[in-house]
Amino acid sequence: MGILSKGRLVAEGTVDELGAKILGESGSTVEVQVSELTPDLLQAVKGIKGVREVETSGNTLRIRCDGDLRAEISRAIVESGGTILELRGQLHTLEEIYLRYFREE
Repeated sequence: MGILSKGRLVAEGTVDELGAKILGESGSTVEVQVSELTPDLLQAVKGIKGVREVETSGNTLRIRCDGDLRAEISRAIVESGGTILELRGQLHTLEEIYLRYFREE
């Protein structure tokens, strides 16, 4: 993929490479909705090696990690007594990359 600005190629690479370069984010993001978000569950997820940041909104966790940690996250949630209602990995979208690039230009 490539990003053109004023007729010039200003960035190119795969979507993941552009995401890492322009958004400054490498690794992956996992969103998990649980039946009940408890302090023990939150601590279990935060304690996983490779988890960089955990944001919460209601019963949903947005987890930024160094790699694909979906299995480890699932295990930590279940072992802490939680029930997973939804789990999905998130990739950077071209729109997100494009908008961030031109906002910072």
